[in-house]
Amino acid sequence: GATIIDKVVVEPGAFIAAGSVVTPNKRVPTGQMWGGNPAKYMRDLKPEETAFIPISAANYVKHVQEYKAQLAVL
Repeated sequence: GATIIDKVVVEPGAFIAAGSVVTPNKRVPTGQMWGGNPAKYMRDLKPEETAFIPISAANYVKHVQEYKAQLAVL
C-alpha cells in the first residue's frame, strides 16, 4: 500500500513501509527501510529481514494465483 511517485528508484532488497509516500527523484538503496509521508530513511534492514523479502514476494504471487483461480470458478 505504498505510493511511489515519478522517477523514484527502489533498489533490489530495499523495503518501503506500507502507507508510505516516496516523493519524486528519491533512491532507496539496497538494505534500507524507508517509511512515512513523505518517506525517509528509517534504518538498515536486519539480515533476517533481507532474507525474508523474496519469501514475502513469493507469498504475494501465490495469493494472487489463488485469487485468480477462485475468480475462474465463479
